[in-house]
Amino acid sequence: MNWLQFISSIVASLAWPASIGIVALCFRKPLLKLLPRITQLELGPGKATFSAELIQAEQTAQSLPRTSGVGQATATSPDDPYLELAARFPEAAVMDSFKTVETAVESARKDAPHIKRSTQREFIRNLFEGVPGGQEIISLYADLSMTRNAAVHASGKHISSAEAIAYRDLCERFVASFKDALAYREEFLRKRRADLNDARSAGD
Repeated sequence: MNWLQFISSIVASLAWPASIGIVALCFRKPLLKLLPRITQLELGPGKATFSAELIQAEQTAQSLPRTSGVGQATATSPDDPYLELAARFPEAAVMDSFKTVETAVESARKDAPHIKRSTQREFIRNLFEGVPGGQEIISLYADLSMTRNAAVHASGKHISSAEAIAYRDLCERFVASFKDALAYREEFLRKRRADLNDARSAGD
């Protein structure tokens, strides 16, 4: 191989990477939008979907008012059975955590027979409709439900024990905030009824 052939081969080998770099530079914005899909392909649909839903739920939880000590991570001890469940079967741990959410909502449904009984998500939406701060509760329940559904369709290797523990913390935060929101709702509705009665009395 002479020098001309050598130089030609180098130019040819560099042309393809350079072309890719130019294309990436020109189309960087559309490519950035595709990154979540690329991550999903690399990590597997179960992992990418669960992680994305968990992050969304954590972001939604940030908008909740921090009352009654809510928002603090659950203290865990070495003998906490949930830790072993999260380590061996993280998807089962996620589903077990969501049961605490379902139990709290079902308890509220029994105490509010006048609210249209349907799915839990619809019940929460009807319960907090028009109540200040209720949208955050509605959104977090939806996010937790979606995250639980993602865990159902994922195998254990796609969910880490740390993610399962983080999910439990979110569920416990929801339950505490849900109870606070119920108390606030009762006070809000009581005050609104009193204001309406005062307005009617003034009109008479």
